Amino acid sequence: KKACFTELGYLSPEGLGSLPSAFAWGGNTSVAEQAQWLAEAAVSAASSGNVRLMIVFNVDFTTWGGSDPQAGYAIIRPDKSCPACSTLGGVMQ
Repeated sequence: KKACFTELGYLSPEGLGSLPSAFAWGGNTSVAEQAQWLAEAAVSAASSGNVRLMIVFNVDFTTWGGSDPQAGYAIIRPDKSCPACSTLGGVMQ
């Protein structure tokens, strides 16, 4: 059977501030790493022959603070840049 990844993402607090303590594990991830790792995941998924679908979590959520820092997973960053768009676009051709 083929696999579907429905929420694949990497948390980066870059440009957003401090993470809640429960998400401290993502505190040192840069936006550049987020972009690189998403592209690597896409390449791995495509070349495996076992992945039918990969959905990036998430594109543009803005929720930050509290207990769920979803904006840290967003590939469109607060300054409206999207480094992951370039890296993903480069590997999806």
